[in-house]
Amino acid sequence: MIQIDSVPVKPALIAPITTINSTKSAGPRNIMVVDNSSVTTVSSNPITSLLEKQKPNWVEVGIKLKLNLPTKSLYNILTSSFDDADKEIIEFVVNDLDIEIIKDSLRQNIREIYRGNNATIRKGGNSISEED
Repeated sequence: MIQIDSVPVKPALIAPITTINSTKSAGPRNIMVVDNSSVTTVSSNPITSLLEKQKPNWVEVGIKLKLNLPTKSLYNILTSSFDDADKEIIEFVVNDLDIEIIKDSLRQNIREIYRGNNATIRKGGNSISEED
């Protein structure tokens, strides 16, 4: 006879069975508890939860940024001297932008919209004044 070594068995990936007393039944009821760590949970923040459930309300927002643009004369010289200079100039300016500066500008503009410093808020493509 040949001896075979036993292969170690990995434990199950479920939690142990626990007993919960039910008020409706006379005796205890056994249930299986499953690890819910992989299940996506709903945000515990009620504001975020409500905002995520709202209907889309696309609003045009204008932002103001300070850019380090080349002068008009330098732009004209570069575009007349080189092919695709226009694209390279724009990429040069855009690559220098910091996303945090853009986000800060948007934050300020959004606050101005809700504080009434902006003339109109667009809703559904129609211009609506603040008094409506």
